[in-house]
Amino acid sequence: MKIAETIVNLLLDELEEHDLINDEYDIIETKLKDKLIEIVNDVMRVKALDIISTLSNDNKAIITKVSKEDLKEAFKDNKKALKIIEEMDSDDLQRLAERMANDYIEQLYWDSLKAIFTEMFLEGKEEG
Repeated sequence: MKIAETIVNLLLDELEEHDLINDEYDIIETKLKDKLIEIVNDVMRVKALDIISTLSNDNKAIITKVSKEDLKEAFKDNKKALKIIEEMDSDDLQRLAERMANDYIEQLYWDSLKAIFTEMFLEGKEEG
């Protein structure tokens, strides 16, 4: 059993034990449980990235992250894409991020790195 599912099961058991879930809960249990698992997975993924970033001693910084919110904004007029985005899990987001990182490295990274470093540190240090 995945960690997120275990956390959600414990949470739901606690709610039931304290009579905080009514009889109608059984009707929406699967949808609620699936959504909670998705949320917990997303939170754990983001926190894991933050922890890895914080604990890293190799002087590397994460340039960007990808989220469902980013995808929803990019595809806000595409109903098919929005449906797929809703169904994505943290593994899907991770695979997308890896492909994006590879694409970025191959196409833009080195040029952007040189241009932005030059602008910020060689031509005059930015404030902020």
